[in-house]
Amino acid sequence: MKLLGGNTNPELWEKVADYLSAKMCNLDVAKFANGETQVIVRETVRQSDVYILQSGCGDVSVNDAVMELCILAQACSTSSAQRVTAVLPYFPYSKQSKQKRRGTIAAKLVADLLQVAGVSHILTLDLHHMQMQGFFGMPVDNVKCSPLLADYILHQIPNGAKCVIAAKNAGASKRAAVIAKRLGCDFAMIFGEQTNAQGDGVIGEVYERDVVIVDDVIDGAESFVKAAQLFKDNGADNVYIIATHGILSGKCPEELQECDAIQRVVVTNTIPQRDHMARCPKLATIDCSDVLGEAVRRLHFDESLYAMYSPPVPATASPARRRGARSRTTSACEN
Repeated sequence: MKLLGGNTNPELWEKVADYLSAKMCNLDVAKFANGETQVIVRETVRQSDVYILQSGCGDVSVNDAVMELCILAQACSTSSAQRVTAVLPYFPYSKQSKQKRRGTIAAKLVADLLQVAGVSHILTLDLHHMQMQGFFGMPVDNVKCSPLLADYILHQIPNGAKCVIAAKNAGASKRAAVIAKRLGCDFAMIFGEQTNAQGDGVIGEVYERDVVIVDDVIDGAESFVKAAQLFKDNGADNVYIIATHGILSGKCPEELQECDAIQRVVVTNTIPQRDHMARCPKLATIDCSDVLGEAVRRLHFDESLYAMYSPPVPATASPARRRGARSRTTSACEN
């Protein structure tokens, strides 16, 4: 096994390598004066099972991330690697998975680029749209983070076993419902236009209950702020937001911090959060390196990924049954 990492999230790559008791390969990723990306792999990858770790957002631009990944894959492929797997915690251009007017399906274009570059397998976490798996002419493993998020809710959020799991719109309802079923919690959803009218727009009982809004990605703050305020207007005690990917573009960290209706915001570290946490003390992170590392290990040894998902642990289970390994977390706030 050979592990190579791009420049988007080196801290996460090191944690994955530690989980696998492996070392990251020595390589140089640099730029020419005109902005072109140059990659030099300093170790042999001949007849090796190569895993290239690169996220769709992070310490470099999304376009640079895609080009780094493609050039790395091409370099390994032309160096006679046996198999090249792209490990993408957050898949780039996943928000453009549907064609609008005279636009294009950019996520499909990225899939084609990776295949041409020599990638033979894709491993990713919580794709924005499930139909994206059909874009690829190669195997795609979309690892679900719902067990990781559910574990955080159960162990790190006060009264997490008795909270209401909520979706801010119909599009997020399936993800939220999966976690609600896993924890044995009640479910709520906002429908139609998000308004502040008492009782309007909310399906489910949230009065005097803690609410956890679940989604796959947080990019802008507006829809989450409106949803949190609507739940508060309907009598919710505390409102939490939890998602797999924290892009938090522009002023999103400040806007989430300034919203009094939001108690805490939680994301995984598929994307680096150092800067975001400095700007939003409400922000906490869940370490997903064990999930990524275990998925890579299972792929390498041709084991089932389905076995990664432990059986649901409902909130009504005994304390002994619910006691288990807790998610490793980093937070800028106290419980």
